[in-house]
Amino acid sequence: LTIPAFGWVQEPTEATGYYYMYDDEEEGPPFAEPELSPLPTYEPIWDNPHALILDFSWYGGRPYQLELDDSFWFYNQWYEPGDHFYISEDGWLSFDESSVDGYPKPPTTLPFPNSDDPNEIIAPLWEDNDPTIGMLHPDNVGYYLHDPNSCIVTIEWHNMYHFETNNTYDFMLTLQFGGQELFEIDGDEVLSRHLIHFLYNTSSAGWDADEGATGIEDHTGEYGITYGGEIVDERVIRFGYKGPYSSIRENDYTPLRPSLTVMPTYTGYNVRFSVVKPERIKLEVFDASGRFVRTLAQGSYSTGYHTLTWDGLDAEGWSVPQGIYLIRMEAGGWKDVKKVVFLN
Repeated sequence: LTIPAFGWVQEPTEATGYYYMYDDEEEGPPFAEPELSPLPTYEPIWDNPHALILDFSWYGGRPYQLELDDSFWFYNQWYEPGDHFYISEDGWLSFDESSVDGYPKPPTTLPFPNSDDPNEIIAPLWEDNDPTIGMLHPDNVGYYLHDPNSCIVTIEWHNMYHFETNNTYDFMLTLQFGGQELFEIDGDEVLSRHLIHFLYNTSSAGWDADEGATGIEDHTGEYGITYGGEIVDERVIRFGYKGPYSSIRENDYTPLRPSLTVMPTYTGYNVRFSVVKPERIKLEVFDASGRFVRTLAQGSYSTGYHTLTWDGLDAEGWSVPQGIYLIRMEAGGWKDVKKVVFLN
């Protein structure tokens, strides 16, 4: 007997920290405006040559620790470039430093929200997996991909084996990174387009066979959402924020220090920098010999993060030769240099 799938929706309320959730059985989010983009479809990354392989078997139950390349806003907290986040073999991601120890099973009571460690958690399917079963590559490992053009981070748990049953599960998580430009403000209300998606491909014995937990939770363990619908193949679940603008304004992120980050794109480099106060900055490109190539930015910039693009052109608009280049930033008395490689 096949139980028909049913839709699940959670409106943004104070109890959820103004996060909403809905799945692909629903016609759309629990509000009419603003309009959201269509739900994504499952596009595996395990065969993408740019994806980082997460071989969990080497970590003894501990999650992978990675550093953010971009900014992500989640439950009134800004997570910035250089901050750590943790990807577990057991089907979850967390920004909580305590998660470094690994947590194979969710709480036995309501899993989200729950004040027990770890908090700051995003869990498509939290259950006790075993990445040491056999030499199964490309199966039973994770994959991580950051697309610098779309600013989307994708994590795939590819045919993970459950510790007790050997049931397999193939699913993924996507996060929309970016800065404050992803906030859509209307009066005293704001919609965040820092969207979270859970996408489910296939499972060998049904998605509820090992009673995994699905949901999100804030840094305090006070606010969160436990998904109460039915997970089936090709299910897509979306989470996002729609609530008072005052909470954004009060928690507006101010960098602690200037920073400079460069990220490759398919046509050049995204150059992301921050300033701690309104200040004049200079951002220039030089070749490996120290010869000036072009100015990317010069002038006053407001507090916060800013992103520019270098497309490989010099000051005259000509494509630069293949080689090593230096991107240098000056802000007040602070200076930093990043080395990049341009291939024609």
